[in-house]
Amino acid sequence: MKKIIFLLLALLMSFCSVNADYSFRIPEAQTTLAIESDGSMTIFVEYQFENLGQKLDYVDIGLPNNNYNLKDIVVKLDGEINENIKVTKADYEQTGLRYGISLEMGSDSIPSGGSGVVSVTIPNLRNNLFEATSETIDGVSTEFAGFQYSPNYFNSRFVSGNTKYSFIVIFPPDVSDGYAYYYEPVKWVGDAAPDAWLDEDLCVVYEWYSENADMHTAYTFGGKFIKEVLSSTSNIVSNSSSTIVSNSSFLNIDWDAVLGVLGCIGLSALFIFGTVRSIVTTSKTNKIRTADKYFPPQIKTDGEGIKRGLTAVEAAILLETDLDRVISMILYGLAKKNVIQVKSMDPLDVDVSDPLPEGLNEYEINYISAMQEPNASKKKTAMRDCMHRLILSVSKKIEGFSLKETREYYKNICDKAWEQVEAADTSELKSKLLGDNFGWAMLDDDPEKKVTETFTDYDFRPPLWWWRVDPGYRRPVYYESSSAPTGSSSSSEKHSGSSPSAPTHMPVLPGAMFARSITEGARKLSDSLVGNSKDFKASVKSRSNPDPVYSVSSSSHRHGGGSGGSSCACACACDSCACACAGGGR
Repeated sequence: MKKIIFLLLALLMSFCSVNADYSFRIPEAQTTLAIESDGSMTIFVEYQFENLGQKLDYVDIGLPNNNYNLKDIVVKLDGEINENIKVTKADYEQTGLRYGISLEMGSDSIPSGGSGVVSVTIPNLRNNLFEATSETIDGVSTEFAGFQYSPNYFNSRFVSGNTKYSFIVIFPPDVSDGYAYYYEPVKWVGDAAPDAWLDEDLCVVYEWYSENADMHTAYTFGGKFIKEVLSSTSNIVSNSSSTIVSNSSFLNIDWDAVLGVLGCIGLSALFIFGTVRSIVTTSKTNKIRTADKYFPPQIKTDGEGIKRGLTAVEAAILLETDLDRVISMILYGLAKKNVIQVKSMDPLDVDVSDPLPEGLNEYEINYISAMQEPNASKKKTAMRDCMHRLILSVSKKIEGFSLKETREYYKNICDKAWEQVEAADTSELKSKLLGDNFGWAMLDDDPEKKVTETFTDYDFRPPLWWWRVDPGYRRPVYYESSSAPTGSSSSSEKHSGSSPSAPTHMPVLPGAMFARSITEGARKLSDSLVGNSKDFKASVKSRSNPDPVYSVSSSSHRHGGGSGGSSCACACACDSCACACAGGGR
């Protein structure tokens, strides 16, 4: 009898010890909720796992309902599609998930002491929108569709440490800025207001981000958008004053209380292996929103290292240089390449090389196309689109790189360019160095002041291509040999790449005068291309980094759930809704 008791105790102690070894950290996580034009949702989830306990061989992902197709789900491990991982609907008896899926990792289980990134795309998740409170816009009552979503969370017994967490909402196409609202998040440790921008498909994007989040708190996010953009209303749940979807998880059970009563006896069916859920990892530095900031928050992780190879114009965008100057910098670059010549600034009249030379940057081609628009309104719209595409392009190029380090790198290039100019001891050399590095020199916070200070005691010779951007300068005339008479009118301009010859005409003027012409030229060009500069900048910012719109119609929430926040239960107070919640799992 004693042997039997001893054996049972040994088995129980072994069982409890083994299951107590399931432990992990989630340094970075993100959930992306994309609302499609038909009202369905695509959920893309990912966790970066650091396994502190025994191997993680099951991954359970809680979902708001089971209205999805298993065959459409795509699973990746460490960025690669993995077809060896078996996907099934979560078994409530085994996982505690009322709705969701289970991933059987098999041979790809994350070992003890190992790490891995598990990401899952779940498309066409249906019936998660609700009829939201209408808004009066321009005197007209406008109907809205809304959503609330509580991402997956785990019991603190199994998950530890802080998480760099990001929750992203992508609104349907055709939802314009000002017609997408957010609700104040519940229990969220970061800023209540999300960052906002328009992606390359011109969809409004809201993102909540915090480096001090955790994965054992039930956060709830929500919002609404103008309903008329939906191609179908079949995925909108009919009004219900307090519809609740609660997905309890065995990981979220108060194990301390249960174990204290039962002493592990009979709990073998309840213990699980590890759990995962969320999206393409995103972390970024929290952004201070000001009127001059047009660069969008980073969708991808603000990683490590420097993104080299950007042009001076792209670096100007990265540094959020005033758009008036960016517009003029593109013109200077095209003039330096002998592609464009300004014949008149007001009204704007330009000559463009035909055909265009090969090797131009995409933003230069878009810029030329915008300049050639005959209608002023269309020209402004085309230039806004050009700037917006340029901003998005630069944003994509630096994905995975450190934003801070990259900005410092290009600021340093600017500083070194000026150091070379300042170190030169003759007017000719100073002028040549500034002309050769003109684009990089324009990245300075105040290039007009810099030119004035640097050339205080020196005459300035504008770059030989300057006549192409300022009609007030005479075109230099070159001769082919030293015997050619000065002022020969039969000589032709040397093409870029030819061996240098001395020009017959080289304007010389005080540095302060040229410095003013830089600023004045940028202003005139901006006026000619986009009209009111302030309005233009605001229109670009509204697309690349718009201010999020807050809705007070759902500022209070009811909360349900088990003890200790063990279940996901979000409810709606003012807006009728069907709440989309994800629970925990194995």
